[in-house]
Amino acid sequence: MAAPAIFCRAAQAQSPAQVPLDLATAYPAGNFHVRNLVRLSSELGEATAGKLAVRVHPGGSLVAAPDIRGAVQSGKVACGEVFGPSLASMHGTFALDAVPFLATTYASARKLWDTVRETCVGQLAKQGLTLLFSVPWPPQGLFSAVPLTLASDLQGLRMRENSPPVKRLAELAGMVPVRVETPELAAAAAERRIDLVFTSAAQGLDTQLHESLPYYYEANAWLPRNVVFMHRATHERLPAAQREALAKVARQAEERGWAASASFARSTTETLVKLRGVKLGSLTPNVRLRLERVGNQIAGETLRGGGADLLALTGTFLR
Repeated sequence: MAAPAIFCRAAQAQSPAQVPLDLATAYPAGNFHVRNLVRLSSELGEATAGKLAVRVHPGGSLVAAPDIRGAVQSGKVACGEVFGPSLASMHGTFALDAVPFLATTYASARKLWDTVRETCVGQLAKQGLTLLFSVPWPPQGLFSAVPLTLASDLQGLRMRENSPPVKRLAELAGMVPVRVETPELAAAAAERRIDLVFTSAAQGLDTQLHESLPYYYEANAWLPRNVVFMHRATHERLPAAQREALAKVARQAEERGWAASASFARSTTETLVKLRGVKLGSLTPNVRLRLERVGNQIAGETLRGGGADLLALTGTFLR
């Protein structure tokens, strides 16, 4: 049975003038990204006196994760949330926040987003999409089924990938990339279809990864962002006052989301430490050096394939 939509209280009272906006996301209802969307829904209902409603459909219950972008582009669904680096085929800018060790703190991740935001807005517009906001996951650590001491320990392990940059990381480090979407992550780990997952402690707890992959390394490798967007034509059809209200609550959701991500990074890591069977530590210098070299290679490939504008943006970020 499909999971029910999360429909904010302020938006429950339907009226003939009300515009329902379905928002598809692959993440579970308890995830901090989804809770942020529900808060946005409530605020939007209040700001428009109930005239603009958002129904959040978590867990891939409305549209499967790989199909969310296309569903919003076609207008089948009004809004969607996707893993930002999964849009790398659209433009190289979306790959930068998943380049290993390029931006490893919230301050550097914020600087990167501020640098590329307008380019991302423009690229989404070309695809018939309007950016609403973007919020990062906590710094990416590494869940593993086996201890990792030497770079050679990575060879042949099956690593989950969910975007072109992460797939390339697996390939260059000698691992086997295995495509696994978020709703399937827990099962893939439990069935040992994957041995490694780069993700945050937050998503690890969401999906109980530690039960199958008990080694967690605090790599602080990158802070990938989720991107929330809307079907552009639907957005443009909204009355001006509703568009302004939506823009305002989206800005609030972005700021709230960044703060929640940082807070969640601390609390979820503390929770992992307390769980029986979890072996938490840091990457050894040998493994980290290997991954940093791979990150440099991915950065070079991304820049070479992205043209002068991407090179200029990255230069601005690095200054």
